[in-house]
Amino acid sequence: MDDLFVQEKYRKNGIGKRLLDSIIEIGKKEKCEKLRWQVSNWNKNAQEFYKSLGVHIDNREYNCDLYLKN
Repeated sequence: MDDLFVQEKYRKNGIGKRLLDSIIEIGKKEKCEKLRWQVSNWNKNAQEFYKSLGVHIDNREYNCDLYLKN
């Protein structure tokens, strides 16, 4: 995933969650095992948002993995 962005004036309205939910559904339909993206280390708001979705953020490159298969 590359450059998923919600303009600041539209944030906190559930738009980002709905976008990610759609991407997750596409991944599941395509039988993907996980999604991976990166988040900047300074972007604490995004990191907290991703963590609230169950994403694991590592400490090396801030890669975000959300496993779709249990």
